[in-house]
Amino acid sequence: MPRTRSDTNTIVRARPDRRGPIRSPYVVFKLAAPPGSFFKARSAGPLYLSRYIIQNKTEYYKLLRSVTESGDWEAWLLFVLRGIEETAVWTTGRIHDIRNLLDSTVERCRRELPKVYSKELIDLIFRQPYCKIAFVVDAGIAKRKTASEYLQELERIGILVGETRGREVIYRHPALLEALAK
Repeated sequence: MPRTRSDTNTIVRARPDRRGPIRSPYVVFKLAAPPGSFFKARSAGPLYLSRYIIQNKTEYYKLLRSVTESGDWEAWLLFVLRGIEETAVWTTGRIHDIRNLLDSTVERCRRELPKVYSKELIDLIFRQPYCKIAFVVDAGIAKRKTASEYLQELERIGILVGETRGREVIYRHPALLEALAK
């Protein structure tokens, strides 16, 4: 991946898309906590601004050209700060949606499937938007036959939707997929 700018806190990369050539910027801001702050022990992780930049591509390139041609950093930095704010609000909304979905799924499973419900099983189906019997077995939640029954019960009450792929059934989590796609 070609780098166009790099230092300890910011990485701006040009990212190739599926069609081959480099088409859109890929920007990662690594948030660093000030020394001695409450957040020092926790890693804030990267903040991906690519979605914001792609949505505002024309303005991004205009401001970047202005930095190159006339050294106008202020307008570009204000653009980036607005992007950080919008991305944080958008991401927080998605987190709340997924958390609410998790809570309602826990309550529903406790009520409708008390013999199947376990925190580990619900956490597993929220790790990614699909699940297989092997995932349940590998997580140590149940043996193969019981894992199959658990996933079938989750399908029966409408939390998962099973699709046969070859000799295997893959269970999609439609509500989680919808929350992730917003």
